[in-house]
Amino acid sequence: MAISNSFSVTPSRRDRPWGLRAVELSLLFSAFLTGFYNHRFWQILLDNSPTDSLMGLAFVAASFLFIALWISLFVHLTSVRGVFKPLLIILLLIATSANYFTERYGVIIDKSMIQNVMQTDSAEATELVSGDMLVHLLLYFVLPAAVIIWLPIRRQTFRQEVWQRVLVYVASIAVMGGLFLGFNKDFTFLFRQHPELRSLITPTYPIHATIKYFRERNAAPTERATIGADAHRVAPDNERKTLFVLVVGETARAQNFGLNGYARDTTPELAKLDIVNFSHTEACGTSTAESLPCIFSHLGREDYVSSEAGGFDNLIDIVERAGIPSLWIDNQAGCKGVCERFEHINTKNMEDPKLCPDGECHDEIMIRVLDQQVFQPSDRPPSDRFVVLHQMGSHGPAYYRRIPDDFRRYTPECRSVNLQECSPESVVNSYDNTLLYTDHVLAELIHLLQSQQDKYDIALYFASDHGESLGENGLYLHGMPYLFAPEQQTRVPAILWLSQGYKQDRGISDTCLKAHKDDTYAHDNIFHTVLGALDIRTELYQAKLDMLDRCRSSIDAAVTESSKTP
Repeated sequence: MAISNSFSVTPSRRDRPWGLRAVELSLLFSAFLTGFYNHRFWQILLDNSPTDSLMGLAFVAASFLFIALWISLFVHLTSVRGVFKPLLIILLLIATSANYFTERYGVIIDKSMIQNVMQTDSAEATELVSGDMLVHLLLYFVLPAAVIIWLPIRRQTFRQEVWQRVLVYVASIAVMGGLFLGFNKDFTFLFRQHPELRSLITPTYPIHATIKYFRERNAAPTERATIGADAHRVAPDNERKTLFVLVVGETARAQNFGLNGYARDTTPELAKLDIVNFSHTEACGTSTAESLPCIFSHLGREDYVSSEAGGFDNLIDIVERAGIPSLWIDNQAGCKGVCERFEHINTKNMEDPKLCPDGECHDEIMIRVLDQQVFQPSDRPPSDRFVVLHQMGSHGPAYYRRIPDDFRRYTPECRSVNLQECSPESVVNSYDNTLLYTDHVLAELIHLLQSQQDKYDIALYFASDHGESLGENGLYLHGMPYLFAPEQQTRVPAILWLSQGYKQDRGISDTCLKAHKDDTYAHDNIFHTVLGALDIRTELYQAKLDMLDRCRSSIDAAVTESSKTP
């Protein structure tokens, strides 16, 4: 009886004299997220709205109300007893994280970015942690989350709560419809001029992107389809073996490559070598997770879908099917599933006092491993080989960590992961220093290959996986949706080096190659160029996409061909 009385005098949460109803908290929470967690969205909208007029201010107010109601439609779904506050806190964390990276680096949290996050290792993630991020988390997550936990919820009967939610949903949709009809021309014009705006609405778009990523991943084929089953090799009649080295760069953009006419000579060592520089090469994507598998896929950028590409054999499967063994040397966080079925070595955490300071190896370590695995000991009989080197390159935002001290030519450097805290000049300096080092790595690799020309016919091709934004239009890093990504993220440097024996045995003309160096190429060319360069025949091969094909024949014919338009 005493126990019963003790419960009877305890007021129920429904009888509390103050607090907010779940519907009221949902609306306030949505308005709070709209105003304080969508900085980039409001920056673009305000920059493109005539706020000096009454109609312009009305459009801004209508936009705020529309977005707040849009977010509230989703938030209302979380107002379930027992899990309402935890779900609000999860939404708050999503909004805080998306707002931070969108505001600091100008990135968009789309499906491709979610894929990058899922495939990022702990070392890369740690580089992004900074004092600025911790302060942001405190102000935008910890403090608001504490308020949500503290604020009491006034519960009502089940029927009352259902009716309130129905009324709110109906009223919200009606108001949103009225706003859209009233400001239809303004909304249409703004979103047509800035299609990325819808991708900047937090937290709904990141949640949509996450759902899309997992849905596509779960729908991906569980078995690989065999392609290029007819692949076979027609080897040239000579004593030398054939070696193709494909170097996949990281985050190098064409604009800052010295060979492309950049004001700074960021490629002094390559400029002294007999290479072909392709000045206009388009990347398959704006992130490693997208571009790297695409490079090795037969689909090409227009048809490439990451969730489907894993259902097919890739370039390495076909090369090995034709009888040429492969080797993948990786100085990155991994090969995004491309090399897992084949021989691969990760050099990122090797021990070397000179090349691996502070627990991270510089890209020259891959040259040493290549030498050990392919060319040493000196009496090892040569064999045909396809080798891929995956660089750390210019991986940001900690550009300063990617290079040995000898390559800090341009100063002052930005030595912070918060690139906005640095001057634009120091950000570019740090980035250009990474290109200086990539130039050195490629030159050293070519020197090693030159020393093996008596045993091998050798082809080397280098292309970066994607480019990088360095503060242009407020954007940093990469990963923007390809549809409206800036050229800095989609155009990449690319070079080709062929040994003399290779050119002689295949009848490749330097004159022809250099006559077409300024043509437009893409990652799509790599798949077919590798097959052609290794003398592999298959129905998948498309000669028109082979960068060497038009220059492959007799020297005289190649010179004649070089005068034709592509």
